[in-house]
Amino acid sequence: MPSYESIIIFRPDLAAEETDKLLAKFEKMITAGNGEVIQQDKWGLKKTAFPVKKYKEGFFVYLNFKSAPEVVNNLKKTYLVSDGIIRSITTKVSKPRRIKPKKEKVKVAVTPAEPKEEGLNG
Repeated sequence: MPSYESIIIFRPDLAAEETDKLLAKFEKMITAGNGEVIQQDKWGLKKTAFPVKKYKEGFFVYLNFKSAPEVVNNLKKTYLVSDGIIRSITTKVSKPRRIKPKKEKVKVAVTPAEPKEEGLNG
């Protein structure tokens, strides 16, 4: 079964429960077609590069799944007619990849250098 990736941008004013409902609906469509959801990653609210349907930001979600091509076509159609989605893209991937969440950089406190002793030339 081929692997696919979807990036879905939800409306920023959509409630978290509505987003979760839609994601559960998409996952159910995938599993009903004998597919498998490999990874779901909520990237959160981010700014878009340009306004999309008059929204300057959206709630981004990444889906990695295996499914039959017919199921993917139905899924794309569902993305288009869903009111909560402002943009989506689905691509077929040759190697499924796992996206790791970004780790926050830890700032290390710099300690001042110890003062040098001067004038002790014995």
